[in-house]
Amino acid sequence: MVVDYFTDLLNSKVKAVGVNHYVENNDISWEVTIWNQWALHALLGQMYLTRGDLVQAADHFGQIMYNNTNNLRYQLDRSFEGMNWRTIFSTIDSREHIYTLWFSKSYFQQNPFQSYFESIPPHKHMMKPTYKAVFNWETVWRTQVKHEDLVHPENTVMIRRGIPTDSIRGNGASYLYLKNDVPITEEDFDDMYRFRAAGDYRSSRAIMEGMDTIINKYSIGRTQFDQDANYIIYRAAGIHLYMAEIYAYWLAVRNDLLRTEIEEAVKIVNDGTNYSYDFHREQRGVRGRVGLGEGDDRIYVANIIYIHDPFTNEILGYRNLFGQYQKKQEQ
Repeated sequence: MVVDYFTDLLNSKVKAVGVNHYVENNDISWEVTIWNQWALHALLGQMYLTRGDLVQAADHFGQIMYNNTNNLRYQLDRSFEGMNWRTIFSTIDSREHIYTLWFSKSYFQQNPFQSYFESIPPHKHMMKPTYKAVFNWETVWRTQVKHEDLVHPENTVMIRRGIPTDSIRGNGASYLYLKNDVPITEEDFDDMYRFRAAGDYRSSRAIMEGMDTIINKYSIGRTQFDQDANYIIYRAAGIHLYMAEIYAYWLAVRNDLLRTEIEEAVKIVNDGTNYSYDFHREQRGVRGRVGLGEGDDRIYVANIIYIHDPFTNEILGYRNLFGQYQKKQEQ
């Protein structure tokens, strides 16, 4: 009832701010620091998705994803590829940011956001990254290659297990390991996950003894005294993930059978091939722009799903989902 009431109110009475000040001050970030048409579509899309109205939600998210702006807005292209991903949190850029509450110490505009995450006094350190979040980043594998035997899946082997951890969005970006308020060195972090990948948990634990974790993405490019982290309400990658969620649930008649649109969902997540070539922009996808969207690194839904050891990437077994469309949808 609440969602119905507010979607009706947003559609009928709440409008986007129409004054475009960047024409005068050449500051395009103005467009994302005020309530705007893209933010309106994002909120409405969220509300319709919450209600289960996938058609209406997809329409609003599609307005954002497939717009015709000239500055590559909200397309997951090379703009924030690789290490540039981290600048999403240290700057404001209308190619990624949709609606952001902006702060700047230079203009005496500060907030306590950083202090909730950082452990160095006088910060409060009230919030930590969850174990599951850190686990997800550190059990991602890059550049892995397996030799797959689809006839006899039990014979499938890893040719190259690859390199563990999401090095772009993980330690040093979304979170940070500290010991006595000193960040872990890159060498120690590399040694830790390499020991763990080799099954040498004793050496791995020796490095991590006494380590704490903090949320770091709101501290990127800031000192402990800046206290002016931006509040990012909506950004492009989030909208793409919402749309992927819709396609994961969406049912359509394909080959005379009612099936999910999983293929479209994984295109959005992996490599951006959901976009037509009419856009003339090199799409990368949510995972693709941080180097995790191709080959065996990609998210995939197939008849055979292999079960891996999260720390060594060894293949432990497999699930056969042939003909089991609901289980593929869940996967």
